[in-house]
Amino acid sequence: MWAENESKEIDIDARIVESWAEIEDTWGFVVYRCTYNDDGDWKEFMEYLTAYVQEALQAYGVEHLMSKLNWHVQEDSSFEGATKATIRQTFEDWRSRQPQIISPRGDYCIMVDQDSLDSVLVAGKPPDDLSCLEPYVILIDRQWRQLYEDETEVPDDSKPDPARRLLDQDCEALEGCRMEDVGWTMVNIAAVPIRMYSVLDTGWDIVYQRPPTVSNP
Repeated sequence: MWAENESKEIDIDARIVESWAEIEDTWGFVVYRCTYNDDGDWKEFMEYLTAYVQEALQAYGVEHLMSKLNWHVQEDSSFEGATKATIRQTFEDWRSRQPQIISPRGDYCIMVDQDSLDSVLVAGKPPDDLSCLEPYVILIDRQWRQLYEDETEVPDDSKPDPARRLLDQDCEALEGCRMEDVGWTMVNIAAVPIRMYSVLDTGWDIVYQRPPTVSNP
C-alpha cells in the first residue's frame, strides 16, 4: 500500500506521462544499442526492459500506456564501443529529422553498452532483483556541451580546438571531460519507464548523478 504522499507523487508522474502520450501519440526514449557480442543477450535485455515497464505501469495504474510505448531502438554495428559524444551527435541528427517533439523524448536518449547490458542481465527481471549490482542504462542529454575554460561552448559539429583549454572542475576525467556535469548519467532501469520520463520534464539537474553513481530519483 502506497503512503499518501507517495500516492500523490505517483499520480502526478502518471498524469505527466499520460499527457505526453496523448499529445504526441507515443512515449518512451530512443534506445541506442552499442553492444553486438550476442544477439540472444540483447533479446533478453529487451525482454527485461519490457518487464520493468509492465511492472511500473501496473504500479502506477496506467497499464493502457503500454500500447503507445515505442523505444525506437537504433541498431547499427558501427555503434559498438561508441563514445557518449558519438551517440549524442547521432541522436541530434535523428532529432533534426523528426517532427516537433516537445516531450523529454526529444532531448534525452538511452544508450546500452556491454557494461549496462550485463548489469541488467545479472539483476534479472523484476521483482526478483537480488543482485548487489544496480541494473542501469545510460541516459544522454542531447543539449549538453563541453565547455572551454572561458565557459564558451565547444561547437557540437567539431572537435575541441587544441589551442584552447577545456574547462577543468577538478573532477576525474570521464571520456576526456573533467566537468562536474558530463552530459550523461547512469540510471536505474526501474526508474526509466515512468519516473524518469516525468522528472525530466522538469529538468536534467533533478536526474543527474556523476558516474559511476547510479541515479534513482
